Amino acid sequence: MGREWLWHHSRQEREPLGGKEGSALRSYVTLGYKFAITAVLLSLALPLIVPGVALATAVIVAVAVTIVTYLLGDLALLPLIGGFSTALLEVLIAAVTVHAAQFFLPGLALAFSESLVAGVAVGAGEWFYHRYILAEPVRAD
Repeated sequence: MGREWLWHHSRQEREPLGGKEGSALRSYVTLGYKFAITAVLLSLALPLIVPGVALATAVIVAVAVTIVTYLLGDLALLPLIGGFSTALLEVLIAAVTVHAAQFFLPGLALAFSESLVAGVAVGAGEWFYHRYILAEPVRAD
């Protein structure tokens, strides 16, 4: 039947989330990869940017960044403009999300330039993530 792509929003033949058996599970697994990448990068970057940031704070920020970049970047932008351009825009999306998180989390005080550095770290991870999800074929049964 041909190649089908892992994500329902890739540039190839679109498949609704959960439309084929196992595709919803694959989406959750790749979303888990996205969170893991974001959590590791922010857990490393935030304490370097702002000494004394707790690991729990970095993980909470990673959850917020993962959700926002998934909804705005992966679902809205990725199908329209591709992986590299989406990763560049997700730098800004992540920076704004990290910056906004400081208003909800005590002990996290960032200038926007510091949030932008964290966004660059997330954007680098997003670029690799997009290469993975756009290139990972799934065999049709």
